[in-house]
Amino acid sequence: MKTVHLIVRFDDSLFDVNMFDEHKKIQDNYGYVWWGKFGSGSSKEMVSKIKDQISKNIETLIFFVKHTEIKYKCNLLDIIGGGLNTLRSCPDIKCVPQYYGSKRCSLWFKVNNLEEEKKDVIRELRLLSDPASMPPLSSTRGLMYVSFLQKKS
Repeated sequence: MKTVHLIVRFDDSLFDVNMFDEHKKIQDNYGYVWWGKFGSGSSKEMVSKIKDQISKNIETLIFFVKHTEIKYKCNLLDIIGGGLNTLRSCPDIKCVPQYYGSKRCSLWFKVNNLEEEKKDVIRELRLLSDPASMPPLSSTRGLMYVSFLQKKS
């Protein structure tokens, strides 16, 4: 079974802040930070699969896309959510940037090791639903499930 990773779209202009910097400050202070996803969520089955993967200490990554480029990546430590029309409050308010306020999100990602990512990593990723296809970064989808391209021996 392939390891599932996520691509999450973000837009600094939603809150007029540098979202990466705001999250990084909290991560640097507490060792982790919660990143909320607005908009469409994920199925309970996919959240369960990802939680199971994390519980087995399988490295699970999130790649953050701004416009049409992968900008950042991080390790996923936990995911809260599931159910396509379900909104939740942040599970740990001290470890989320202030710009969220009391906003509720469809998914919450507990992450660490936020860092810039090389743009060409996209060549190594394939859609989980279509292993022959690279993720379409020009898509308006806010969440995509991907795996790394299997290298031929």
